Amino acid sequence: CHHVSAMKFPCTSEDHVLSNNQNIVLALQEVQLQYPVTASELTHPNPRDNMLFVLFLFQNLPHYVPKTTIVFSTPLGVNLTKNIELSSPAKKTITFLCSSHGSSDFI
Repeated sequence: CHHVSAMKFPCTSEDHVLSNNQNIVLALQEVQLQYPVTASELTHPNPRDNMLFVLFLFQNLPHYVPKTTIVFSTPLGVNLTKNIELSSPAKKTITFLCSSHGSSDFI
């Protein structure tokens, strides 16, 4: 996630803390995790609200751990196509969100 890698470490000022908290909010939006929190609320936290936020992350972030990686390995200049079939054992309809990451030269 771009926003997590843009975080400042170590945090030596309140501006760094606020900037990091803005990156946390943007990272949540990027992965489409909806939680009603602002950067200023994270900078000046309410203990009860922080507990609920940590619980939300604990329950939701494990679903974002990749199960596998699909490698596209081919010589330069040669096209490569792979068909990917997504399935779920659930009986309900599930919507998958897929994205590709990398250089815009290859996407």
